Amino acid sequence: MTDRLMGVGSFSEGLYFWTHFPSNFSFSSASFNKTSLCNLTTNEKNFIMHSRMGHSTFFPYTQCSICPLAKQSHNLFPLGNTRANEILSLIHVDIWGPYHTANHEGSRYFLTIVDDCSRATWIFLMQSKGQAYSHLKTFITLSKNQFGKSIKRIRTDNGRKFFSHDCTSLFSSHGIQHESSCIYTPQQNGVVEHKHRHLLEVARALKFQAAIPDEYWGECVITAT
Repeated sequence: MTDRLMGVGSFSEGLYFWTHFPSNFSFSSASFNKTSLCNLTTNEKNFIMHSRMGHSTFFPYTQCSICPLAKQSHNLFPLGNTRANEILSLIHVDIWGPYHTANHEGSRYFLTIVDDCSRATWIFLMQSKGQAYSHLKTFITLSKNQFGKSIKRIRTDNGRKFFSHDCTSLFSSHGIQHESSCIYTPQQNGVVEHKHRHLLEVARALKFQAAIPDEYWGECVITAT
């Protein structure tokens, strides 16, 4: 901060081109380094791409301070080697939540549905776990009307919300087989558990990167999906 002229230049295509320097100026000076300035511009471009892709490892950026905040977790659960050979013949369903802050519409949970064959994913924000029944009913109708597919099996954890009278009657009326994991063993519902982890990592990265208020966490999850 000496108020001395360090150089004169112009900006073109994302780079600064310096054309004139004072006679007593040296490139070896600690106050200026032409190479590091060019590298900084490249790093900025890399970081922008890394950020826009939800801090994806496909666009690695080793100096990112957001990734450790968003992606720290327990060890991964191993996935099975088998997969359904027909779209929507088997879906994995689970509820995540509650989030410590309700979103601007009052939702604190979301229902996740993952197709076993294609890994296509749908989520539904919910104010309570009891809304899972209505969303499942809507999705079963959606799969028939929009995709011409009948759901044959639904795999969930052992949560009581999926064994309610309404859900049991719904599955039975459509001839759907309900498969559940053992109690206290969410690993057996690993497909949707892995999907939750991925969605939440990207959603947290988006929220941290853009400094979005907590009440918009639902929009971050929807964007991640």
